Amino acid sequence: MRTPPNSTAVLAMVATATVVSGALLALSAGSESPRAAYAVERTEIASVTVDEVSAPVAQLVERDTTASSPAPADSSSAFAVQLLVLDGATGLVVTGATVTLGSKVERFEPVGRLPLTLEVPRPGEPLLVAAAGFEPRIFTAEGEGPQEVLLSRRTALRGVVRNAHGAPLPHAKVQLIVDGDAANASPDAASPRHATLRRTDARGAFTFDALRPGTYRTAVEIAGITHLSQPRELREGEWAEADHRLVSSSSLVVQVDGALGLPAERARLLVQRDDGEAPLTRYTDDRGRAEIRPLPAGSYQLTVQSDKGTSDPRSFKIKEGDQGLIDLRVQLSAAPLDPQH
Repeated sequence: MRTPPNSTAVLAMVATATVVSGALLALSAGSESPRAAYAVERTEIASVTVDEVSAPVAQLVERDTTASSPAPADSSSAFAVQLLVLDGATGLVVTGATVTLGSKVERFEPVGRLPLTLEVPRPGEPLLVAAAGFEPRIFTAEGEGPQEVLLSRRTALRGVVRNAHGAPLPHAKVQLIVDGDAANASPDAASPRHATLRRTDARGAFTFDALRPGTYRTAVEIAGITHLSQPRELREGEWAEADHRLVSSSSLVVQVDGALGLPAERARLLVQRDDGEAPLTRYTDDRGRAEIRPLPAGSYQLTVQSDKGTSDPRSFKIKEGDQGLIDLRVQLSAAPLDPQH
């Protein structure tokens, strides 16, 4: 017959296990190595009866919870770069600059002299920094803190188009003309020695850059009326301003009646400016009315032609700064327009 274990022996075994557990924890706590840590789990696997009392028998399990050493810094992790894009000629902050890294493009719209912060894969990454009116530059991002990028100017003609109230005009069409070549300029010509076209941005601004030295002027077309700037001579690497202020916003309203006093529908209006520009053409509606706006300052002649008759030329003038309404009434003569003319 198997003799039951002595209760004293069982208690001694449990006590011994407890002592061993404490020793293991103390060893872990006292170790200087950061790589090893141990834990003790108590798991009941059986129980025995000693003097009619059920006593558990526990097993001590040593579990290695070794922690890995801190991973070394990943050299390929993102690297923050702060850039301040400056005009190399004046030292002023450049607005509207772009920074290109691969297929990613960051637009730089600074507030004061606050730098643009962007992330690159690693230090030493080449960046393409560009802005309208400047030569693009490859810049290597290294170090910490704001880094200045100086851009060299291209030969450029810049300006802002504003209305009579001084507000910028976005999406206005601006044409660049080589002075003296206006009659032969082609808007579709690829060479900067010929006229090119731009649209003003949301701030009414435009830029023609990468120009050759020479004399240029700009033309802005609004409602069929062309406004020319003064000629600007450009030297290599020089900027010039060609702002447009459309100080006149007068409107012309014409009522055309036939010889019998009835409204003349589809009558043709020719508005000729005295400076020789191509005349504006409008047609009356079913009420015999036509409107042209805005008209810049200048002297004009109005002629009306219709299959119901014609009118003699009528002169009118818009003074600089006028912002009113010119209301004309035209009575056609009985003589119809000769279809051969």
